[in-house]
Amino acid sequence: MHQTTVAKIERGARPLRVAEATALAEVFEMPLMTVFGLDSPMAHTTNHDSRQRELEQARKRVDHSRDNLYSVAQQHAYLLAEVEKLILQMSGDNE
Repeated sequence: MHQTTVAKIERGARPLRVAEATALAEVFEMPLMTVFGLDSPMAHTTNHDSRQRELEQARKRVDHSRDNLYSVAQQHAYLLAEVEKLILQMSGDNE
């Protein structure tokens, strides 16, 4: 869509075609009716609730990942200590 076309649509000098509205809705990831200003207040509430659920799920995934990372770090430290013990034992056996 050319800049002059957008300017004409914004001024009201040219109507927005359905295909153009559909493309805008896809680009901005919103319902087509929102582009026409026909969304109901319930749609906004539902969208907000949906985003809130997504946020909560993301927080849970972050918490789970943090717990896994901590567990792996502990296991790594333990294994490093075991390797050091083995190296010390091997060097003691060689003397």
